[in-house]
Amino acid sequence: MNTGTMTVTDCTLSGNSSTDGGGGVYNTSTGTLILNNTTLANNASTGGVGGGGIKGDPGGTVTLSNTIMANNSASGPNDDCEGAMTSLGSNLVMDADGCAGLGSSDVTLLDPLLGPLQDNGGRTFTRLRSREAPPSRPAGAARPARRSISAASRVPRGRSATRGRSSSSRAAPRSP
Repeated sequence: MNTGTMTVTDCTLSGNSSTDGGGGVYNTSTGTLILNNTTLANNASTGGVGGGGIKGDPGGTVTLSNTIMANNSASGPNDDCEGAMTSLGSNLVMDADGCAGLGSSDVTLLDPLLGPLQDNGGRTFTRLRSREAPPSRPAGAARPARRSISAASRVPRGRSATRGRSSSSRAAPRSP
């Protein structure tokens, strides 16, 4: 339950439950919740209340950016979210029935085909999207801007450019 200010970035919230809504996060009327690059999946609200992923009370603030909400469940309505949200774009919400405030760059009614919660090489367990998952951007939507590299920071091309890296395109020499 969030009653203050909570910022969640680059996190996976999965397998949580609540009997009062907000199986992933319950944001109260005094709370400010900011979700960026976050996945809320397989959370549950079991007390006859909606918002298995997020429940946002009126008066509170919920802001979403590049966030996935999918496969959450609620014994009341609105499996993935319930309440007013402010979208900064590029969100995927599988069941958006209870989410007010999603924008034109958000995708709804799409299963992201998330894999199991497991070690995918980071500091914490995550749920990767399957390679068979459909695109999560609306048709014609621009890709997010890429970070530009200044000429002074570019890596020179040639043999020395691959030193120190963990992989290389060259085959390893055969031993006799």
